[in-house]
Amino acid sequence: MRKVKKWTTILAAAAMTMGMMACGTGTTSEEPKQQETDQTEEASVTEDAATEGDLKGEFSIMVFHSDDPSATDASAAYWIMANKFMEENPDVIINTEYVAHDDYETKLKTLIAGDSLPDVFLTKGDNLPTLVEGEMILPVLDDIKSVPGWYESYVPGAFDDGTYEGEAYTIPFQMQANTVVVYNEKVWADCGYDEFPATYQELLEAVPKVKEAGYVPIALGNSGQWVAEGALFNTFAYRYVDKAWFDGIKSGDGSAKFTDPQFVQALTDFQALATAGAFNDDMNSIDDSEMTAMYYNGTAASFINGAWAVSDIIKNCPEDIKANTRLCLMPSVDGQSGARENVSGGAGWGYCLNSKLEGDNKKAAEAFLKYVTTGEYANVCLEQGYFSAAVSSDVDDSKLDPFFKEYKEIEETMNFMPIFNVQLPSELISEEWADMQELLINKMTPDEMAERMQQAIEDTYE
Repeated sequence: MRKVKKWTTILAAAAMTMGMMACGTGTTSEEPKQQETDQTEEASVTEDAATEGDLKGEFSIMVFHSDDPSATDASAAYWIMANKFMEENPDVIINTEYVAHDDYETKLKTLIAGDSLPDVFLTKGDNLPTLVEGEMILPVLDDIKSVPGWYESYVPGAFDDGTYEGEAYTIPFQMQANTVVVYNEKVWADCGYDEFPATYQELLEAVPKVKEAGYVPIALGNSGQWVAEGALFNTFAYRYVDKAWFDGIKSGDGSAKFTDPQFVQALTDFQALATAGAFNDDMNSIDDSEMTAMYYNGTAASFINGAWAVSDIIKNCPEDIKANTRLCLMPSVDGQSGARENVSGGAGWGYCLNSKLEGDNKKAAEAFLKYVTTGEYANVCLEQGYFSAAVSSDVDDSKLDPFFKEYKEIEETMNFMPIFNVQLPSELISEEWADMQELLINKMTPDEMAERMQQAIEDTYE
């Protein structure tokens, strides 16, 4: 297996990238929006993660979980449990920094480059080579397994996305699909379809009919760059390539390349959707919330996003639209071997512990993370219309929204596949995200994008 280049080199590159971004040449994101909430609480221990005496200590944490009352899914569940923990443990001081999701990765890379990370923070697996080889974070499994029942509280595979060279470094809080199709069945019926097209070919044929009826076929908000690749293309690519191909890409052993014909074909067919007018013209100028708004206000016939969209629909979708809203899997592709049930998904993000964290502060942080990722948290997530990474128990089905139950039935048919932007190097993903924007507006060919991605991953490995 190839090794990632030395972390000092990667940090230098990250610092240069952040400098370019500050000058407005490297990203479409705005400056990170920060909202610091210093929460000082003190109390006796109630969690097993504290190994001796009363639970006390202080730590900082950076999250993208919004505490806005309209927040849904993991954000709502996190704050319900975090506030409860702080009420029960007033001797623990938690200094929280909130960063909006679309700004979070830029902020995180800046902190990595400056070696100024908080005590606890969220990351994806693509940052682990830099963080681990730079000795910036701690492995987590030994401590988790030392607490009776903690490790067993997670569902199988929960730690996979946060594992680097056989060692787990992140504590998971979710297990979710990155792709689910949300569509208005009345609109599609008016256009001559009983349901969302089941195949790519049928979808291409449907696009002009939906446009003629006055709707955007599929709303897309890709100003943050992650939606087109993370919520759409990653799963679409698994219609053309399989896990063995992905494993070859990840290992860097030369058995698979982005320039392989099947991957180039996936790029070609995905671009064809945009060329046919499946997406809104301003797809690279609006974000995912504006994308969702297009569906809620009746402008769009459908949109595609991760499972987090389900809880937002439950809480924020207008009732007349919600009444006609249905969910389905992304279409299959005739002539390609990838099953429709293949969906990119998993834990994705997870909590990291700074290697400088120790003593009572470390015990307090671990107790907090146990509290906000397992136990009651799992049931709270389900009530919010969201799947955690923890085992739930004694769930009252009457508290679950019928729409979430519909999604739950669909997810049970899914075969989760590796998430590109979680398990592949961040340098490659930055290239892919930027190139995808160009591909969708025909400023880059599929062959050019494949070659750039292949060069990016080769440059990342020694």
